[in-house]
Amino acid sequence: MRSLTILISIVVILFSACQQESGNENDTAEMLLGVWKLQSATRNGNVTETLDNLKLEFVNDTLLYSNLSSSREEQTYKLENLTISTTGARINPDYKIVSISDSTLQLQMILNDYQFEFDFVQEP
Repeated sequence: MRSLTILISIVVILFSACQQESGNENDTAEMLLGVWKLQSATRNGNVTETLDNLKLEFVNDTLLYSNLSSSREEQTYKLENLTISTTGARINPDYKIVSISDSTLQLQMILNDYQFEFDFVQEP
């Protein structure tokens, strides 16, 4: 009986993960719109405060303002397969969307061989 419970739990978790990954990209693009302020960040798994003032502002489905390079810069972006690819600024990372809701956004990126994880909250 315990094995059956474990098997059912695994199937439910896998099904949930597949559902989240295959969500409608148009919904994700719409949820991105607005200003996102960094709440916390890690670099290679360790908490970092070097990016405390980081903000991402998604203006429409192609225009993004970011202060990742310490000053506010305009970038273009493309959302595809839960990856935000950026161009047009001094630093142009690809962000992987880990999760998104109407008020929170979790992103991952690799920059200069460092793995970053970001937790953002949406500004009103």
